[in-house]
Amino acid sequence: LPGHFPCPPKARRRGRPRHLEVPGEDLAHVHHHLDDPMEHDHARLVVVGGGDVAVEAALALAERPGTQVTLCHRGEQFDRAKPALQTRLAESSALTVLRRAEIDAIGDPEVVVRTPDGPRTVAADKVFVLIGNDLPTDLLAASGIRVQTHRGEPAVRM
Repeated sequence: LPGHFPCPPKARRRGRPRHLEVPGEDLAHVHHHLDDPMEHDHARLVVVGGGDVAVEAALALAERPGTQVTLCHRGEQFDRAKPALQTRLAESSALTVLRRAEIDAIGDPEVVVRTPDGPRTVAADKVFVLIGNDLPTDLLAASGIRVQTHRGEPAVRM
């Protein structure tokens, strides 16, 4: 379409990280991105999310020496993750996966997770909340750029 430009992949990953809005999310050991898995050897880690970024981070962290990784996803399936990541996750025995699990609170050093079997406390030296980002639509609108989403994929109109 004239005047219609797909949003570049890097731009889709920018913006303000989404938050869980639970007690303890503002603690120093809670992060909304993962820079380098090698910085977290020999740690108890909780990754929250069900998309590509969360699954890839959990798998990368689980490969590090001495890590104990728990991946918490509110859904039953990881259908927002790429099929190749879903396959790697299904084949991995290096991490614990909690499905239909929602975070109730983050403490130091544990996370309280609501599961279908009741509340569960998971030890966590660090927590990675990787549930996506919100586009800076106000900034884009002030710049004269309209953003529409189609199936979750941003498209930019100028």
